[in-house]
Amino acid sequence: MDEKGVNAVLRVAIAEDEAESRGQLTEFLRQYGETYSVEMEVSCFSSGVDLVQDYRPEYDIILLDIAMPDMDGMETARRIRQVDEQVVLVFITQMAQYAINGYEVGALDFILKPVNYDVFAMKLTKAIRRAESREGKRIVLALPSGVQVLQTRDIYSEPCPALPHQPGRVCPAWDNAEGGAGVGALPFQPVQQLVPGEPGLCISGG
Repeated sequence: MDEKGVNAVLRVAIAEDEAESRGQLTEFLRQYGETYSVEMEVSCFSSGVDLVQDYRPEYDIILLDIAMPDMDGMETARRIRQVDEQVVLVFITQMAQYAINGYEVGALDFILKPVNYDVFAMKLTKAIRRAESREGKRIVLALPSGVQVLQTRDIYSEPCPALPHQPGRVCPAWDNAEGGAGVGALPFQPVQQLVPGEPGLCISGG
């Protein structure tokens, strides 16, 4: 995935309670990345609970085991869809009939266990193409507190009252406190709420 430096790294999450299966999927991703020159950042979770806890919409693809204790893959997918409509979901399952319900959460596809690499590579290619064609693109911001992700469809223009109109410049007049801060009560609308105590990104409209 190459968007001229924006979100160039494919971010993949694996939610699988079996350590051996997690290891296999991770190895398949590594093999695919080397074969097709795709740079990936892979995050592994041993349960759906771990994945949805403090979930942020920063992944391109999630490989989701259906049969997990505490919170199965379907419920995990429902929780994810409440905050992330764009991520591409691919179920991993031993029985195809369980994956049929994946349509209700907008899952792209499913992969049957035991996972075969050739099938995996074919399905992953499909998932990557879907991720690349999603409505809107994502901009990844490296902030002191960590990575923040903006959807370009959520970005709108608003003149910054504290600075000359300099698109993309950080606005020091807004420190992300509720209602704004800094230079009194400003009519400036931030692009997206980031982290309390950090500046908002000012996108100038003129």
